[in-house]
Amino acid sequence: GTGEKAFCSGADLLEVRDVADEGIQLPTAPDQDMMGVGKCEKPVIAAINGLAVGAGLELAICADIRLASETAWFGLPEVERGFLAGVAAVTLPRLMPIGAVMELMLTGSRMTAQDAYRLGLVQEVCAADSLMAAAMERAERMSRFSQSALWGTKQVIRHWRNRGLDEHHEYYKHVVNRVFSSGDVAEGLQAFAEKRAPEYNMDWPPNPAVKLP
Repeated sequence: GTGEKAFCSGADLLEVRDVADEGIQLPTAPDQDMMGVGKCEKPVIAAINGLAVGAGLELAICADIRLASETAWFGLPEVERGFLAGVAAVTLPRLMPIGAVMELMLTGSRMTAQDAYRLGLVQEVCAADSLMAAAMERAERMSRFSQSALWGTKQVIRHWRNRGLDEHHEYYKHVVNRVFSSGDVAEGLQAFAEKRAPEYNMDWPPNPAVKLP
């Protein structure tokens, strides 16, 4: 990311609110690829120089190798706003222990770069002024190897990691429709716009298989 503050701060929630209100688009993940990173056939290194929040964290997990500066931190605050991080909900449990994923996604808490390294989300934590050098060292090392062998290695590893990914994403879409039926997403985004605490209805989303009175 540009500057020292953020790798990526995610979606503009005010814009998300506006398009949701107009019925143009709800905050759902169309697939598990972010900006072509997930489908790129070449090795991708994410140099995470600052906060990576919401879709910013999801962008990072689409990369193959993640390096973080000491001051970087991670968060998935979507539940605070009444919706869920679809790319993270499907992909992150394939990269980190399930309990750590639950903690991050259900509590909206922050994860430090050091904890991200301990849990395997990032492969190295660097001083801020050496982050890009560390990323370039890995890139230059890989550039000396057989490009076809790099391609094949990535394809085989990704095939294992992505096994069942499409089915998992289809289940996510089924669940997210039930979440949106609660109406909490509209309140969460409006509360964010008004800089106040949301007033959710505090009910579990209705089960479409059960006829409600």
